[in-house]
Amino acid sequence: MNNQLRRRVSDLATGHAEPTPPPPEPEQPSTADEERSRGVLAKIRDSNPSSKISVAFWRSSDFKRWTGVRTGPSGDVTGLALSGMQLTVLPPELGQLTGLTVLLLSNNGLTQLPSTLGQLTGLTSLMLDGNNLRQLPSELCDLTQLQSLWLHDNQLTSLPHALGKLANLRQLIANDNALEQLPQSIGELKALTSLWLDNNKITELPETFGQLTELKRLRVDPGLQKLVPEQFRANGALVQPPSPRGVAAAASSPGSGASTSGRTAGEEASTSAAGGQSAEHGSPGAAGSDERLAQRPAGGTAGGSGGATGGGVTGAAAGQHAGAPGPATRGAGAATDRQGPAGHQAVGSS
Repeated sequence: MNNQLRRRVSDLATGHAEPTPPPPEPEQPSTADEERSRGVLAKIRDSNPSSKISVAFWRSSDFKRWTGVRTGPSGDVTGLALSGMQLTVLPPELGQLTGLTVLLLSNNGLTQLPSTLGQLTGLTSLMLDGNNLRQLPSELCDLTQLQSLWLHDNQLTSLPHALGKLANLRQLIANDNALEQLPQSIGELKALTSLWLDNNKITELPETFGQLTELKRLRVDPGLQKLVPEQFRANGALVQPPSPRGVAAAASSPGSGASTSGRTAGEEASTSAAGGQSAEHGSPGAAGSDERLAQRPAGGTAGGSGGATGGGVTGAAAGQHAGAPGPATRGAGAATDRQGPAGHQAVGSS
């Protein structure tokens, strides 16, 4: 009998044996919120069989660990970072995720949005840029807590007439569309500080435009600048959009990750991370946020697709509340070949 076995026998005889480890705790039953969340996320996945979330992600049983998903204590989904995932459809069930505060859908292939989007009344940041949207549902104007709305690089011909209901909106980024006019209600956006409208087909501004008293950054096409109220010239709000030549030069540089504003992804990321302002384009870094989603790549998405692990956000910006909200570098994970407004970050409320 070797020494180790002798000691074991001695311990057993004297009552000093190591205690038997307790059995593992049984799994907690899923809450109603968790079941609903799992069902909706599975519907998004199954509605997009050719997307990256279907091929590479969302196959484990624990949906709280699914890439791009952030959950709250009760199991409800509070953040979705699905930029660059090749989504083409959003099912109406999306409206059941009423705990969402941040929804990042940049650089996908979406052509329309479900009317149930208007049920997500807790949203503070909504990123829809880089899709193929031609119109927005009127129900979008029910998102009265929304503070940041990115619509650039779509095919929008108009904005909803009731846009003015978005009383808390601070950023409206709608450049590079086909907008022909602005709704009169835009003057009701009293909290608006940033408005980008360049590269559209707008030929006149509504009479209410001068009521945007908090506007700090305004971009319009050169032909429209003469119609901008004098107050925005005097306070320095009117800034020049990037020249087409500058954008083309940046885009033609191999691997440059050029944005539509002519800046590289790296420059934009550094500006966003600092929450500061771009001297070149007067682009604000947002203040007062509640959300940061990841900026690291996931599944090979260029620029990164923010993800959550174990219900917590991952990546360089995870879990930080540095006075600047949501996604760094154009949301959590937009493709670098279609970067959004330089230095912009999504604004959220804590």
